[in-house]
Amino acid sequence: HAGCQFTAKRSNGPMASYCRKCGNHKDNMVHRPPTAATPCPTSPAQSTRSAPSGNVLYYRPGACALGVHIALEWIGRPYTAIDVPKGDPTFANLNPPNGAVPALIATNGVLLTQCEAILAYLAREAKRSDLLGGADLLQQARVQQWLAFLTGDLHPAFFPVFLTQRYTVATEQPALDHTKEAGLQLVNKCLTTMESHLSQSDSPYFLRSKTLVDALAFPMLRWARSMGQLRSYPLLQAYYLRMAEDSGVQRALAQQHIEA
Repeated sequence: HAGCQFTAKRSNGPMASYCRKCGNHKDNMVHRPPTAATPCPTSPAQSTRSAPSGNVLYYRPGACALGVHIALEWIGRPYTAIDVPKGDPTFANLNPPNGAVPALIATNGVLLTQCEAILAYLAREAKRSDLLGGADLLQQARVQQWLAFLTGDLHPAFFPVFLTQRYTVATEQPALDHTKEAGLQLVNKCLTTMESHLSQSDSPYFLRSKTLVDALAFPMLRWARSMGQLRSYPLLQAYYLRMAEDSGVQRALAQQHIEA
């Protein structure tokens, strides 16, 4: 790839090739379309004029960045998706302090982080007002309301479940189990809120039409389903399965080599 300087590196497996500057993995780069040029996003020689012909998404399979990946597929413009290994020091330098995903190198070379901000940027850049709620001011507010709910309530509720030891100073297993259970209670509280919302709607989507809310809700509901939590929420379960049939969702899942 023009601009990238690849070097051999081992990451939980056989030796692989990474760019020494941006951390791009030769085998983890997914392009739409496949012929899109992908210079090194952080190359000193990079300029706006020679930037990639599309946004560059950094993700980890199944993480919340899947929501951004789905939105990119819905928008349909050229982009590059790069799977970065957890703890990769090169990516951590690109996106300090800890190399969290998603991260997006915008078409002008600027780094963007945080799902909600990235999603809004992508929709506005592509003039996809439909994904932001259309022309209706109230629907626009509803999209922002539920995006804030997903990023500020549901997503953090999973942290004590997935990263239990970060949320207690205790080391005894019973205390860790209690912390995890507290997280699960928070998750179920959020799922109950979402189930109640769906009970008042006959739309196949979360709101009146397909929006960024559907894109971001999918990975989080996927986590809940993997833990068996959706069984108690039939409307959410049905909604999740409908979204899993969406062609853009399926393409994003396939590129990340994961299943719904």
